[in-house]
Amino acid sequence: MAPDWGDADMTALYTSVMGVAPEAGKKYFCEFYWLDKKTGFTGESMAISAVCKEGSTAYNTEYTPRARVTMNEVAESQGFEKLDFELSHGSTILSVDAMYSNNTGVSSGEFILKKPIENLPDLSFWALGRCSNPEREWMTRPCLFAIWIQTWRGETEGTFAHRGGQYENEYVEVFGSAPVLEK
Repeated sequence: MAPDWGDADMTALYTSVMGVAPEAGKKYFCEFYWLDKKTGFTGESMAISAVCKEGSTAYNTEYTPRARVTMNEVAESQGFEKLDFELSHGSTILSVDAMYSNNTGVSSGEFILKKPIENLPDLSFWALGRCSNPEREWMTRPCLFAIWIQTWRGETEGTFAHRGGQYENEYVEVFGSAPVLEK
């Protein structure tokens, strides 16, 4: 099983392999290996044992996959060529990797998702970026962007708005991780 940034649904894996769900109150022993899929090389083993409890030991809830948005979920966008951001369940840190160009004269980019993502709350956060322009020999300029994600009237919309630094609309990259301010 490949973990999602270190998170994995161990209950589902155990149930699929063993054919029955783990029982609360019983002690289980697991052994893990890092495996390079290309070469088959494995790392050192790691053994863990724990008494099974109701819910997760991390958040006292069942495993929830992280909320992730890529271009596959986008119905409409203003010039986005690449969009990848994700928020882990229970976390306040959002990671973003986006690229867009915008020739509307407005220093922002927008997108609308095909359908709302259940575990993605309305949020806002700040991220670093860089802008460049081929007419100026692609000279890169550092920038700061405010980002809003909100679901309104059944549509999830996102806005990447330039808030600091010199803006060049030909090529914009927004990247990094930042704390989320949930609305």
